[in-house]
Amino acid sequence: MAEWHFIWSLNVEALERPGLIPGQPILDLTALPRKDRHSLCLCLSGFDAERTYRVVLWVKPVAANTNVQMQLRDSNIGDTGKPAHECDVWYSLAAQSVRMAYGDLSARGIELEPQGWFKVWIDFTTRDGRIYVSLGLVKANMNSNVFIGGGERLLFGGIAVDLSPGSAEVVPRVRAPVVRQASVPIERSLLFARKTELFELPDLPEHAEWHFISGLTARILGDRQILADQPVLELTAIPLKERHGLSQRLAGLAPESTYRITVWVKTAGNVNVQLQLHDHPIGKAEKATNSCDIWFDVSAQSVKFSSGDLLARGIESVADRWSKIWADFTTSDGSVSVYLGLIKKDERTNVFIGGGERILFGGIVVDMLPSLVQNRSREISLSPGD
Repeated sequence: MAEWHFIWSLNVEALERPGLIPGQPILDLTALPRKDRHSLCLCLSGFDAERTYRVVLWVKPVAANTNVQMQLRDSNIGDTGKPAHECDVWYSLAAQSVRMAYGDLSARGIELEPQGWFKVWIDFTTRDGRIYVSLGLVKANMNSNVFIGGGERLLFGGIAVDLSPGSAEVVPRVRAPVVRQASVPIERSLLFARKTELFELPDLPEHAEWHFISGLTARILGDRQILADQPVLELTAIPLKERHGLSQRLAGLAPESTYRITVWVKTAGNVNVQLQLHDHPIGKAEKATNSCDIWFDVSAQSVKFSSGDLLARGIESVADRWSKIWADFTTSDGSVSVYLGLIKKDERTNVFIGGGERILFGGIVVDMLPSLVQNRSREISLSPGD
């Protein structure tokens, strides 16, 4: 069983050419021009606990300056926030070698295949029968996986998982005969037929782009639209312990100006929502200049909690059980990242095991506030819960 876990700062296109592995289309990955990690992650489950598997990724560099990073882990233990096993391997595709490897792995390697493809692989033991597989793009000759994307590009041909050839020696307690596992299928329903950002995310209006999606499936409701050029998305939390949300980055705004950011949502009774806004570091600064965090109880039409750099916030009920949640926010650099997250009702954490919690997301509206209000925003600060 395989399901998408997250995608960070990548454009992803599903190619129509025949795939290398049945049920897995070839994905064309391109790093977006922002300072971030550029990676995607899948969660694979249904394996035997305490057994060692060989996890193989098929990759093909399109740009000569692109290397790859492969990270594996199993599930976090209790409330520790840490997995039982994890490892990290960096590969140089041009040199067909492993640049760096550490963590809980039995073996790792890289193999050249026909037509310029490579198989990068790791032998890894899963404590609980689950393996999270992250594939990241890394600039050649860089020692950091956080960089400003410059068109680094890679073809991702899919994942195959088999029992490790040395699993009997690595895990002596296993007595069952080795049975090869089938290649892991990926749900095509989460992909556009042609071009996609994964999870069926639509094209956005000018000056807006997807930043990431985590812990959710997203489906476009083609017969519904609240805002022009923004189709309604059905967002559903998947059964992983993590945050469940998505983020857009809005650019082209006036620096040092205040805007009302309005998000249209429709929720069931068991779901609240979280809205986080931040601008972006200026110069050599490492943190955003302004940021805020607001939790809304949609069924009660109220704000449960708010903190950070905002002038005002609120929630309004509109027709057909839709709600508009909003915040007045100042951007220092002319951009705003908007995160919308699902929260279980009456919970005090945004990290939980998804149980099918569901909301409809109708889109985002951005309006500049009058200058009088903007001037007041520099004099007012809100404490949590005001």
